[in-house]
Order: sequence, then structure tokens, then C-alpha cells
Amino acid sequence: MHVNWVREEGDNAVDNPMWDTHAKNADRLQDVLCPQFDIGYTALINDLDQRGLLDETLVVAVGEFGRTPKINAKGGRDHWGNVSNFVIAGAGIQTAQVVGRTDAIGGEPVADRVAPQDLTATIFHLLGIGHDTLFRDRAEIPHHVTQGTPISLLLGDRPATDQRQKAEGDISLVPSYTTEKLRNTSFEDGLPLHPLAVGKRIKGWQAAPLAADHKSPAGLTVRLVENAASAAGKRHVALGFGGEDAAAAVSIPHGAQAILTQELRNPRSGQFTFSVAASGGGSSAAFEKFFLQHFTCRLTIFRYSNVKKDVRESQRLGVQIFQPAYAAGETKVAGETSAPQRFELSEFLGTRQGNANFSIGAGIGVAVIIEKTSPGVLQIPAGKDAHAAFLRVDDVQLDFVGKQRLGNQK
Repeated sequence: MHVNWVREEGDNAVDNPMWDTHAKNADRLQDVLCPQFDIGYTALINDLDQRGLLDETLVVAVGEFGRTPKINAKGGRDHWGNVSNFVIAGAGIQTAQVVGRTDAIGGEPVADRVAPQDLTATIFHLLGIGHDTLFRDRAEIPHHVTQGTPISLLLGDRPATDQRQKAEGDISLVPSYTTEKLRNTSFEDGLPLHPLAVGKRIKGWQAAPLAADHKSPAGLTVRLVENAASAAGKRHVALGFGGEDAAAAVSIPHGAQAILTQELRNPRSGQFTFSVAASGGGSSAAFEKFFLQHFTCRLTIFRYSNVKKDVRESQRLGVQIFQPAYAAGETKVAGETSAPQRFELSEFLGTRQGNANFSIGAGIGVAVIIEKTSPGVLQIPAGKDAHAAFLRVDDVQLDFVGKQRLGNQK
């Protein structure tokens, strides 16, 4: 039985399809490929063993070739024929061992080298077909079934050792598997906001300037507010000025920003709808006088320009400007609302032409941004709570409908 890995919804890429990770190699392995393979392959082996079928079933997991030992400009690994690997178990295999060894960077074999034809010879051998068997084509010309030799180090009827290596990986690097494009969309998972990290693969929400990290010289901060009623639970995110340090005067220059952002898990070609439940918060007077008059709120879908993964150095793929209404909470007066509004940005990412490539580049992300867009410097006097104003984000949603590949359309 031959089982191929399937393409996910919207996979029209040539730079990152299935296991062909020419871009975002580490993210794709960590978020998508390895969790599915680890669970699926382990379950198959265990099931065959429990049913008493493993001793007569050969299970081979193999790709076409290896991947380059060096990472390319998109964080990917390209085709590499010098070294590859496979996993084999079941009938006639001496398990619990690694056969072969490469150099320190995984670029060249240095011990117990075997060739692809040796794998096919091993498979034929275990099927009871000699590796030197001949067959004739339609012109009666004889051919060997393989040019290889069975890998003797792999053959046996028991494990190579009873000792087991303790797992030493960091399980925190592999979050629970999910098909959702965004994590912690309601901010209720108990996870903190991360500082905006350049050159790192942060999983979850990043923010800048982060209130828990330092005081912003421009007076703007992003903070996770806990133990406060929100549309989704007891947490929301506030982007603005004032708040916990509302007594101090602030000066906010033109162009100053507060950013809440997250990289999408496994982006593909298709229709993306990014939305937030948001409202104005803080002092109603300060919100009307300062926030609405001097700041612009926007939703953004973007492509990272390079592996630094800095939203401030990205290509905008879609943007939606919005203006939230002030939410008064339990009490309200005329013109005020007690519930957040939902604002959305919908954008098709990809091409409309057949199976044309959609490049994810160094990754796709979304962001909620407030920016001081009025000219000059905004001077806000000191006064506890009198000048606190912010955009309150109660929850985030991202809906995705993948582009169909030719041949899948009905």
C-alpha cells in the first residue's frame, strides 16, 4: 500500500507545499508536519503491533531526497541529494537503532553510507524477492529489479538494544496541534503577551510597546488587562495611553504606534477574514478629545519582508481603517455603547489564475495597530484617569476559505 501526504486546503504553493519546505521550514515542521506524522506513524505501528500484524508488515516512511543543511533567505531548506533519511519498521527489521551518520551539519554522509537502491533491495529482500532477480520488459530485454544490496545492519528479528534513550527535546516548542490559524483568540488561555521580537519565531501574540516590559517614551503601550469583564471572558487587550500610569503627562509624536500582532499558522492561498470585537475605553472625555481626534485604528494582513519577522518591515496585503465607539461598561449615556463592535478586514491572498503559485515568503501575519496620525506632537497633561484612553480588543477571529486547486473544483 502506497500512501501520499495530502495537500491542505488552499495549498497552491510551490515554495512550501506538503513537506517541500522551501520557506518557513522550522515553522511548518513544528506547527503542521511533525505533530501529524509523530501521532499518525506511532499510532500505525502500535496498532499493527497490538493486532499481531507488525511481524508480517513492512512500514516505510520516506521522501524523495534530503534538504539543504543551510537555511535560505525565506527560512526554508531546498532540495539536497547528498543526504536523506527514512524510517523503517516491521517485518524483518532490527529496530531501536540508527544506521548511518552525517557530518555535523547534516550535509554529507561520513559513516555506514547506504544508497537509495539499497533501500529498494532491502524491501525486495523482505518481500521474498532476491535483489538480483531479473525481469523482462515488453521487448524481452532483461533488467535487475534493483541495482542495490540489502542493508544488512537493518535486518533482524529483535531490537538492536534493550536500552532506550530518554527524550531530551523541549515539549514547549511544540504546542498542542490545531488547524486554527491564530492562537489564543479570546486572550483567555492564560498566556502573556510577548514583546515584539525581531528574528525569533514567537508563537502567540506579540505587542509593542509592551506595558509590562518598559514605559514607552512616546506614552503609548499595549497591555493585557485581566480580571475585567469582556465579551469573551475576563481578559482583553488595551492599546493606548494612560491606564496604570495615568497620572503622568505624556508627549506622543506624529507616527507613534501601538501594535498587537501574531504570525499565522500554516498560511495558504484563499480568502482571509480578520476581525476584532473592539471598543473605546478609559475616560470618555479623553477618548473623544484625544483618541478619536488624533489616532487612527487599523486592521492589517501582511507578509514579512524577511526572516527577521518584524511587522514594521513588512508588505501590506490588506488594510482596513475603523473607528470604535466608546464603551461605557455597565452604565451609559446618550451616544455611548456597552458592547464592543465587530470590525473586519477580508482579503483574498493568492492569484485567481489556475494553480499559479502563491508565495508565503517569510510568513503571513495580522495586526491591530493604532497610530498617531495628526500632525505635530500631542501633549497630554498629567491627571489621574483624566487622560487615559485606549482601544479595547475583547477578542479576535480569523476565518479562512482555501482556494481550490484545478481538478478539485466541482
